[in-house]
Amino acid sequence: MTSYYFKTFVKVNIILFTAFCLSACYVWELANYRWHNSKAKTSWSKSVGGEDVARMPFRKLNGHVLVDVKINNRPFTFVLDSGAAATVITETLATNLLDLPKDRTITISGQGRDGDRVAYVVHDITIELGSFSLQNISVIHVPTQSMPFDSIEETYFDGVLGADFFKCCLVEINNDEQLLYIAGLGATNKRHPTHNINEWEALDISVENDKPFLNTTAINNHSAKEIKLMIDTGSTGALTLFLNDDVFALPRVTYPAQTNGISGETDNSVGLLMQLDIGQFTFTDLPTYFRKEGANKQSSSHGILGNRVLMQFNVVLDFTNEKMWIKPTKHHSNQITNDRSGLRILPHSQGGIVKNVAKGLGGEAIGITPNSIITHISEERLTSDNFDRLMYKLMLPTYNTLPLCWQTQENNYCDVVELKSRF
Repeated sequence: MTSYYFKTFVKVNIILFTAFCLSACYVWELANYRWHNSKAKTSWSKSVGGEDVARMPFRKLNGHVLVDVKINNRPFTFVLDSGAAATVITETLATNLLDLPKDRTITISGQGRDGDRVAYVVHDITIELGSFSLQNISVIHVPTQSMPFDSIEETYFDGVLGADFFKCCLVEINNDEQLLYIAGLGATNKRHPTHNINEWEALDISVENDKPFLNTTAINNHSAKEIKLMIDTGSTGALTLFLNDDVFALPRVTYPAQTNGISGETDNSVGLLMQLDIGQFTFTDLPTYFRKEGANKQSSSHGILGNRVLMQFNVVLDFTNEKMWIKPTKHHSNQITNDRSGLRILPHSQGGIVKNVAKGLGGEAIGITPNSIITHISEERLTSDNFDRLMYKLMLPTYNTLPLCWQTQENNYCDVVELKSRF
């Protein structure tokens, strides 16, 4: 059993391009929080080849990596989030059964322009992932009104595994196998011992305020830039770049987009970045959110590297030795597609909820409105199991139209949506 020390929690990045900060006003609560996490322990009930290694399947939903965990012997679904500096429990029907205490309040803030929110500190939680357990940690319990969701029905995960998980271990996200490997820090070849590390490319990263960053090169409007990106497996996009430091110029063709953070909405322009290098791999014409307002920059970084790029690789993260290994997946592509329907759709218990409808595109043309529930795509019922696959159809240039069905509070509708490039 291993004990390890948690660095000071300064900022906590969650998901959906959001980040939150713990307010310095709660000095005693923060000190107590850090003290509790200094006692956190890890253990493995099984080993592989004499090494501490756990292996478990994961699934994907809305570009997130979801894993099954247990708290107090109850099953939950958590997001794997390398950009989160703490473990978070969200408010869902399942987590409400834990009856978590709400006597230790703390102020949080994050991306968006609407100010602070309130969350709660909960001590002495043990989280199990298969044969691995993370014991006696403190977590942040965030109620629905402090999350970028409008209701419990839209909150499609029960929590977030952040830096306390990544710092304790070597973590491999194997997208080819859809398996998560959790290895002890002394594992063979500095990663889990069941693969040949020589097949992977090693990249230097920095870990600052418990979050990982990669220095790399981007070409924006024919100008090469050295940039620093936060590596964020909790971000569902490809890339976000911050405009307020004058490093980047907007591409010639963009369209406006809003995203929701803990502190409200953020304003963005979506355009194609000419080139982004990740190790020896190059992405071209990459759909990128150029963020104008509500960026909440982390450690003087220039932006966020999200899962639509990271999922093109199998990835090993080693926070302790500040290394990342990457290996292209079997379906690796240097071209990443973009929405062609004008609809921003998030998972919902009844299918997918429409959060935004762009003017002048196919979704608006057939009368879909915000808060409509998409129930079918291509005559297939939309569920959490096929959500990502069916959403991908709305991005593929091989489709010019797709049949959709949706419902409002009043009626059910079906029609054919026209798809076209937004650039």
